[in-house]
Amino acid sequence: MQQKVVQQMFSVNDKVYWVIKPRADKLLERAGVIIAVVEAERHPNSCGFGMVVAQNVYVRNETSYLVRIPGTKSIFWLSDRILLPLPIEKDSLLTTQKPAQQKALFVDKSDRIKIKKLCRQLDLDFTESRDFVHVPGMHKRFVFHTMCGVEFICAIEYIKDL
Repeated sequence: MQQKVVQQMFSVNDKVYWVIKPRADKLLERAGVIIAVVEAERHPNSCGFGMVVAQNVYVRNETSYLVRIPGTKSIFWLSDRILLPLPIEKDSLLTTQKPAQQKALFVDKSDRIKIKKLCRQLDLDFTESRDFVHVPGMHKRFVFHTMCGVEFICAIEYIKDL
């Protein structure tokens, strides 16, 4: 019986490019650097980069690759069917692409909680919404923004008396 030999297309440190379609109306271009070649029938978590995928994920019967987006901790397990060598005109993607979005399971709202606690201690009324805490007695509106699972004060606006 003759075994089929498949030559890998890419090597470690090769720069690659791929396009994904997260929604019907949107295409997302990605570029990264190959950090490991995952041979057929091998689990990607055994390549020395920790838990890349869930332990119960089936292995692939073809060579695949672990690709990291430079400047991030994001690692993707990709097949050579979607990977292309990085074109020169797309080289800027390595430094300008947004990091992969990861859903935060918990949002740290400690700044908001501290402001509300202070208002209660000073017996000040306040109103709040998803984006701000308004404290009329202090003539202030604390504006919040959430990034990477942490809510922080991005602005403090002065509110005039009416």
